[in-house]
Amino acid sequence: AGGTGGAGGTGTGAGGTHVDGLGGNGGTGGAGGLGGAGGDGGTVTVLAATVIATGGAGGADIGGGAGGFGGPGGAGGAGGTGGGGPGANGFDGAVGNDGPAGADGLASYGPGAPTAVSASAGHASAEVSFTAPGSHGSSAITEYTVTATDATDPARGGQQATGTASPITVAGLTNGDAYTFTVTATNGVGTGARSAHSSAVTAERLPTTTGLTSSAAPATLGQSVTLTATVAPVPDGGAVTFTLDGTALAGCAASAVDPASGQATCLVSSLALGPHLVVATYGGDAVYAGSTSAPLAQTVLLPGPAAGPPPAAPAPTTTTPPPPLPFPSDAAIIAGLETVGHVAPTTVALSFTQRATAAGTLTWRLDLSSYLLSRSVRATANRKPLTIATGRRTTATAATLQQTITLNARARAALKRYPHDRLVLRTTFRLSNGRVIRATKTLRRPSAQPTST
Repeated sequence: AGGTGGAGGTGTGAGGTHVDGLGGNGGTGGAGGLGGAGGDGGTVTVLAATVIATGGAGGADIGGGAGGFGGPGGAGGAGGTGGGGPGANGFDGAVGNDGPAGADGLASYGPGAPTAVSASAGHASAEVSFTAPGSHGSSAITEYTVTATDATDPARGGQQATGTASPITVAGLTNGDAYTFTVTATNGVGTGARSAHSSAVTAERLPTTTGLTSSAAPATLGQSVTLTATVAPVPDGGAVTFTLDGTALAGCAASAVDPASGQATCLVSSLALGPHLVVATYGGDAVYAGSTSAPLAQTVLLPGPAAGPPPAAPAPTTTTPPPPLPFPSDAAIIAGLETVGHVAPTTVALSFTQRATAAGTLTWRLDLSSYLLSRSVRATANRKPLTIATGRRTTATAATLQQTITLNARARAALKRYPHDRLVLRTTFRLSNGRVIRATKTLRRPSAQPTST
């Protein structure tokens, strides 16, 4: 509304000249003052798409109210002093003009909501990226605020971080929990609407690697071996599990990691003969993630001959002797496997011996092979060997092995039906270094055939 009109001016006319003893009329009063200026238009504030009107209904395009009416004219001046008495008062002044209109009111707007919010997880933190809102409102954006929501346990959410541009990093998250994020923008009027939630990301622990070494690879049978796992970067704690051929080593299922060196150790002294694979697995802690080492080959060999006095210096020679073989030659092993020339029969079993000259695993098969004189007769007969018995894979050391076969009814019937067929022993020998040797030996038939009972 317009302001109140100003007060009327003070009368300034002088009293008239006295006439016949009476004072003249008073002078005319001054004109009324101008009306007060119109009031400013009201202010409109727009926040989060809600219009809140304060004051009058002013706005960007609504002018102020009209000026107020002028005040009344001032009182007439006092009559002049006449010769015979005071004159009459003058008339009141005219009403003043209206005041000017008030200034237009101004509109105020908050910013819009940011868009395209995304997050990238880190260690107990996340980096949140977003696009600025399409409208910054009636003034420039001064700050963005990112708020975390814990989708795994809401009680662990609510972390906030501020910044003036994308991206913004939010810290203090719980590793292993899933989080979503929202963003708001703030300008001089206030904070705008909240963005949509980002996709969920999971706070991560720091990655690690685990290395594995052995104090003796290869080792000899009965030798103590120290296995050392090294975790990098050096973690604050945690434990390492050592496994041998897929099974946790006794006493080493949870070896503590030294927080100063990042190492955990395992001492073993009872490794079996042959090749093995050792693996170390770090379980991680609150800050560092777990990791697994590459398999480590750990071979255990038979001990060599005892050390004697140093040999005399050899005579100079131009030829270099070949390096010693770690195992007996194939010929020596085959000769040991073929030392058996006969079998000892009973009514229900056959027994024979073999000589193993090295450590390894041994399997065998005893066949009844048709004994035919000529190739043409053998081709016409077309008889395949009959398997009498097979032996399961057994671990062999350098020793004489006694093999005993219990004959089932089928085997006893075959020996009785084909008294002239050969007994053929087929042996497969796998050394601890992976080499495979096969030997075939024809055994002499027992002097008396087993009966069928």
